[in-house]
Amino acid sequence: MNSKHLIPLAGICLVWIVFFYKFVFFGLLPFPGDLLVSTYQPWKSYSYIGYNPGSYPTKFQYFDVIRQLYPWRSFAMDQVKQGSLPLWNPHNFTGHPLMANIQSAVFNPLNLFYFMFSDATAWSLQVMLQPLIASLSMFMFTGAIGVSRRGSFISAIAYGYSLFMTVFLEYNTIGHIVSLLPLMLFLIEKMISAPRWWMYVAFSLLVASGIFAGHIQVFFWTGMVVIGFALFRFTVTLRQSVHEHRRNVRRLLFIILFAILGVGISSIQIVPAIELIRLSARVPHDRTYLAENLLLQIPQLALFAIPDLYGNPATNTYLLSDSYPGNAVYTGMVTLCFSFIGMLVLKKNRYVVFFVAVLVISLLLTVRSPLSILLYTYVPFFSGSSPGNMLFLIAFSIAGLAGFGVDRWLASERLSVRSTVLIVGIATVFIIGRDVMSAPLHEKSLVYSGLLAGISIGAITIARWKHSPIVRHACYFVLIIMLCADLWYLFHKFNPFVPRQLVYPGAPVFEEIKRIGRYDRFWGMGAGSVEANFSTHAGLYDAQGYDPLYPSYFGELIHATDDGKLLSTFDGRTRSDAVFSSERNRSRLQNSMGVKYILDRVENGSSEEVFPPGSFEQIYNVDGWKIYLNKDALPRTYFSHSEMFFTGVDEWDAFGTSVSDVPAHGRCEQMSAEIASYEATDVVIQTDASCGGVLVLSDMYYPGWRVTVDAVEKNLLRVNWAFRGVYVPEGVHTVTFTYVPVSVTAGIIGTVVSSIIMGGVALYEKKHRFVGTFRHNDSGRIFTAVSAGRYSQRALSG
Repeated sequence: MNSKHLIPLAGICLVWIVFFYKFVFFGLLPFPGDLLVSTYQPWKSYSYIGYNPGSYPTKFQYFDVIRQLYPWRSFAMDQVKQGSLPLWNPHNFTGHPLMANIQSAVFNPLNLFYFMFSDATAWSLQVMLQPLIASLSMFMFTGAIGVSRRGSFISAIAYGYSLFMTVFLEYNTIGHIVSLLPLMLFLIEKMISAPRWWMYVAFSLLVASGIFAGHIQVFFWTGMVVIGFALFRFTVTLRQSVHEHRRNVRRLLFIILFAILGVGISSIQIVPAIELIRLSARVPHDRTYLAENLLLQIPQLALFAIPDLYGNPATNTYLLSDSYPGNAVYTGMVTLCFSFIGMLVLKKNRYVVFFVAVLVISLLLTVRSPLSILLYTYVPFFSGSSPGNMLFLIAFSIAGLAGFGVDRWLASERLSVRSTVLIVGIATVFIIGRDVMSAPLHEKSLVYSGLLAGISIGAITIARWKHSPIVRHACYFVLIIMLCADLWYLFHKFNPFVPRQLVYPGAPVFEEIKRIGRYDRFWGMGAGSVEANFSTHAGLYDAQGYDPLYPSYFGELIHATDDGKLLSTFDGRTRSDAVFSSERNRSRLQNSMGVKYILDRVENGSSEEVFPPGSFEQIYNVDGWKIYLNKDALPRTYFSHSEMFFTGVDEWDAFGTSVSDVPAHGRCEQMSAEIASYEATDVVIQTDASCGGVLVLSDMYYPGWRVTVDAVEKNLLRVNWAFRGVYVPEGVHTVTFTYVPVSVTAGIIGTVVSSIIMGGVALYEKKHRFVGTFRHNDSGRIFTAVSAGRYSQRALSG
């Protein structure tokens, strides 16, 4: 590495420390513990670090982090530490695939931190590395395509700390994919211009890491840009000699091959995920909701310059009904100004053409129009995703253009009149913006962004009229400080940092359920309601769940509490949440699912009418919390003689198993079943019955579960619509349910085979140099001068 790069790289690291100073100097963690203890039961009923119950100041952000992502990741890594693949989560949905749900990110390479630090520290380090990796990657990529160190530094900061990265930072999934995009493009640039065998291996591993990061939709858009850049980079070499053109064809084919191998390496994640997606309850967004809330509205294009034009949810001032993160297109006022200047070299530099193309396509797909509405309504994959997932491409494009803009601004003795007109044009947003927008606006944000625009345009203009390099460089450093300060302000305005004590602190009522409950499930009513998925982190068991992907048949059953009938279609309310609803039908289903403990709060004012003594017994009453024992709840495992709930159809006949397959049964004098061992993927039950019958385990039925009776494999039955069952003959027997999914086995084979092929092809290339490298720098220089312009003089010189 050139020693001249050390200064900007040190600067990038310094900026990173400044952004995360709360962790570095004060030990605060980037985790929404403020939201947890102020908003959610049972924590909001207890006092923590000196605050009254529920009074801890909160920014109201990252609901999914505390309800999904952090519990899943922690539980998964606990399983890995115990030496097993985290295939199944028994704590929610009466059991649910864990590794297959993608967002658990089981194979994220940075999960190595979990073996070196506590869960909270490992999570925090993963969060913090996202903008650092993104900045370094963007610096490397823009430098490789000819942007100067000063321009690359601007691009790096703008991309690494863009508003998109800021608002999705603590999700700890999306940012990992976003950070890898420039690094993939950097490797493609090098593989075309001066390839080495290890570059192809690194590229494959980056592709796999992008999939393992935990958000398939964001990776899809990343993949589209990677493919587009590879094709673009190949087409601009067509003017070279026939010999070098053929060599570049081989390089392109190698890139495609190793990209496919990267996807193959991730088979262990992809194949189980496809199985779960196929069975899931996920449905397309409602067309009206999509058009009005998920797509950018035309007036919202002003958010490119005024990020908090409509307020900010972290300060409880957001004025719209849509999602603030779904409108995160801001990259800094300084970046926006320089991106306009960068567009001025559109005809001279094909890399600028690439960035502009990505920007235009991203806008076409995210701004409300007949085209975008039709695309996200009817086209598969698009219809199940959110347009906001690709907004990072806008940040990427603007940041890249800004790098070229900085170079033009620093290199030109005078900027053209057009550049001044473009820059000053930004100011018109503040002059006429309020008059043309019908939505309510946030006054202070207008003033803040107006001052930024004035100072930015002023510094750029001063440097335009003053020919002194000293003045221009001084203005550059002023603009750097402004950019960092601007993005730093939005970063800390939105993201919570909390003391370590607020990462799922102890809750006595949870400890009591864990003490008395063993494997039995619980449910909270009214003011004592506990959100689904908290059980995963607490080590408890809940019949409910919250996941973008869960089997539809379970949703059909649990939502039968609405009207007593199995749900026939899913909508925006039921596509991710599987929870009990109507009180009229709830108790019968809860009893069948083994919901043995009911949480109640004094605020509910519950009486014996709600908890009749014949069915319930109060066993706990501390700190306003009450726990009732549900005497009518069935055990987690039992022999069944009842009809199927809600349908009146015999339970095993209703699920594709003919009555003749199951011997006739009747009530026996003795039929007992006890759980002897309960692990995530193995459940052992001891039975003793004077006659045969169907043993029911009220855990979710799912492909891959197998059952043996005394080590002899038997047919697994789907009983009561969504649970597991098996016919057990009379006598004493050991029944074992084991999760051995074919999808995971197939995924492992795909991963191993792809890894072997990748290694073999890479070694062949290392030995035989089939792809080769440029040996004559002159051709690279000639091509660079023709196609990339003088601002990318060293981009392809080998």
